Amino acid sequence: MARACTVCEHDDLEAIDREITGGVPRRVIAARRPDLTDSAIGRHTRSHVSAALVRVDRAEVVEVIGRGGTLLERVEALTARVERVLDEADLSGKPSQVLAASKEVRALLELLGKISGELRSDPSVQVFNLNTDPALVRMQAEILSALLPFPGAAVAVARALSEFSGDES
Repeated sequence: MARACTVCEHDDLEAIDREITGGVPRRVIAARRPDLTDSAIGRHTRSHVSAALVRVDRAEVVEVIGRGGTLLERVEALTARVERVLDEADLSGKPSQVLAASKEVRALLELLGKISGELRSDPSVQVFNLNTDPALVRMQAEILSALLPFPGAAVAVARALSEFSGDES
């Protein structure tokens, strides 16, 4: 007797089918549900998910990429398509296609990061004013306090600190 499809019996069947038809990679779907395997999702897709439904959902993705949607939606949809190509190339054992698709995914993820603000392309520079840094001011005070029994050394250190901080007083 044939074994029942674990995906068809899963509590999250509708969401899984939406992810499959939406182009979410099998390995991602399986990773979200530890009780399912990549291969179980593949068998379910081949045997139980309507090819017509997959074509309709993919046509909607193509519509978003080609003519509609925000830039973010378009890049996300394109990323999903390229990730599917990457998965298919990996499963087919085509290393040159895996590398090419990986480069495209990397570039698209970088673009997504820039769009979302997770990656900044503009250089940022932080400027610290050491003259007003409380830790540095406290350290200078401690050094000079420790040198009070040695007046000559205290004066020399005070001069050096004032030259270092740019303070000519």
